[in-house]
Amino acid sequence: MYKRQLLEVPAAYRAASQIDEEGLEALRMELGTMTEAARIGDEPTMMHHDRRFHEIINAASGNARLAEYVDSLRDLILTRGVSTVDTTRSLDEIVMEHQAILAGLESGDGDSAARMMKEHLVNTSALLLQQEGGRDSALSLGWEGLVVGESQR
Repeated sequence: MYKRQLLEVPAAYRAASQIDEEGLEALRMELGTMTEAARIGDEPTMMHHDRRFHEIINAASGNARLAEYVDSLRDLILTRGVSTVDTTRSLDEIVMEHQAILAGLESGDGDSAARMMKEHLVNTSALLLQQEGGRDSALSLGWEGLVVGESQR
């Protein structure tokens, strides 16, 4: 997940100034489908459209190679069979994180889009670490503690 943070945060920043109305509409459609899937508890559909949401942002950054690479990183997580859904957060919580990212993109505010992407990815990372290793300390540090480190605060 750390690699995704390094790649997708700057991609969200760039996408905020480069995404066109067609791209924003595609994101709105993906988010709408995610919202409906969350409402009925359809995790496979939700995760499919979550993935597509991220692909659109990465492609809008202007770096097609990045979009392909990030997609392959997502495959690595999926092959391990780990998910944060219904173990540490709900589908609705995931949707809310994506709503915040979209709001930053719609406003053209690269700093906001990047910050919301970072919070989303760091939150996901922390929850996966906790789940995989039983490490409650990952959450007690908060997302900033994982990136900056407790001693640097």
